[in-house]
Amino acid sequence: MNYKLFKLFIIFILIFNFGCSNSQKKQIENNKKQENYAIVKGINALNQNKIQVALESFLDAYSINSENIFTLQNLAFIYSEKKDYNTAESYYLKILSKKSNDTNTLYNISVLYYNQEKYIKALNYLKKISYDQLNDKILILKSKTYYALNDYKNAYNNIILIKNNNIDTDIFLVNILFKLNDISNLHPLLVSLYKKYPNNIEINILYSKHLYYNLNEYKKALNIINKYFIKNGVNKKMVIFITEICVNEKDFINAKKYINLTPEADIFDNKILELKKIIEKEVKNNERLAN
Repeated sequence: MNYKLFKLFIIFILIFNFGCSNSQKKQIENNKKQENYAIVKGINALNQNKIQVALESFLDAYSINSENIFTLQNLAFIYSEKKDYNTAESYYLKILSKKSNDTNTLYNISVLYYNQEKYIKALNYLKKISYDQLNDKILILKSKTYYALNDYKNAYNNIILIKNNNIDTDIFLVNILFKLNDISNLHPLLVSLYKKYPNNIEINILYSKHLYYNLNEYKKALNIINKYFIKNGVNKKMVIFITEICVNEKDFINAKKYINLTPEADIFDNKILELKKIIEKEVKNNERLAN
């Protein structure tokens, strides 16, 4: 009798465990479905730029599974977009505690620190990215971070490694070469860029700046700006730049000519008014001395 009871007890335990196992399995499957649904909803919301909906969806996914790297990455991104940098940082750090060599996260947390001007922190994480994982995006950020830290040599060493240059990276390289006072590389680069982008305002300014400050070619610098004005019209930025060169050269006749070209919408700009005051004072002094 006892033996029969014992057998019944064993059978009951087995049935109970089987039932619990099935119940747990169903719960896990249900949780996974809910998590996937929340993630898909979050992705769709991001694609539609519905940031708040995306945040709520990924938080739902996180409440189900707080270890999902994809969910953590998206939460970090969303909080970064919302300028909640501390929360974004906490999610990035959680990812790195699980995958310390994750290139995407190392880059993203570096961007986060760079945007907050925490350049040393940004550089520390950029240095953790292995050489074989470096791409143009990472190299540009690394170069900009070194530049922000006034380490122009390392800024140069990184920017020259990129494979696909564009006008923005070319202009950045020019600025690095200015800081390094590397005229031997700066001059041919600017000549080439001026031929390639003759109507780009930044290239015109940088080329004129080089001609005047590095090569003492004042008239050539003026000619570059004059050509730009003829082709593209006058704008405040270019007027201020060329007027400052004229003032520096103590050529107040040309300075007055250029400042008078200021577009009507900008005549009360503080920098324009400041330059006008300097020019008027010097012109009066020169007239007084002439008399």
